[in-house]
Amino acid sequence: MTLAVEPLDFGETEVVLISYELAGVRGADLLPIGLHETIPTLLTITAWRAVDIEMVQLRLSCRAGVRARAMLVGGAAQGSLAKALAEGWAYPPPTSATVRVERRYDRVAVAVVDAGVTVLDVSVEDPRPIAAGDVQHVVGLNRGFVEGRGDRLVQVEPHFEPLRAERGRPHVGVFDGAWFGDPRVAPAHPVAATISVGHLTLPPPRFAQRPDLPAWEGTETLAPTG
Repeated sequence: MTLAVEPLDFGETEVVLISYELAGVRGADLLPIGLHETIPTLLTITAWRAVDIEMVQLRLSCRAGVRARAMLVGGAAQGSLAKALAEGWAYPPPTSATVRVERRYDRVAVAVVDAGVTVLDVSVEDPRPIAAGDVQHVVGLNRGFVEGRGDRLVQVEPHFEPLRAERGRPHVGVFDGAWFGDPRVAPAHPVAATISVGHLTLPPPRFAQRPDLPAWEGTETLAPTG
């Protein structure tokens, strides 16, 4: 992949965050040795819906040095921005599966359907308004083979300007970890669920980390941090 050098503007975007404790396996068993597990390790299902993209990301809570991060372990994306996200930020490549983020009268539902089979069905139940700035968006780490550098954890820092937000109950109906690349990844105990609407911009990556080294040894600057 060739890292992006220009920001990507999504316009108004709906962001769904559904967090569960990770089931059945320690976070350290799924993370590269350069990252540290959190206890408990959280599995977060993140969905973006904008005019040109619908995307689902599965991420694990972790730390790079002392900094809170969320590492991408699988996902699905469709829309005209999907290819640019994969090539410039190491997001999942475009998929033939259908990704849906739908608001209903009592919930916001997120689903991925592949060849008629539902592989993900989750929702935020009974959403209630909260302050727009109450939702935290953790910096991500996406693993990819970067041209001229090799295997890297690309730091992804979405810039989100919230307009409104809601909090509700997380619910998982269907979760097929194997479809997303690792059958060990599964949700256990619900933690939180939020929905935010705002303006989303994705700046070009500034840092990358070698997955085999801790952050203080393996972090590389990709662009000026000004």
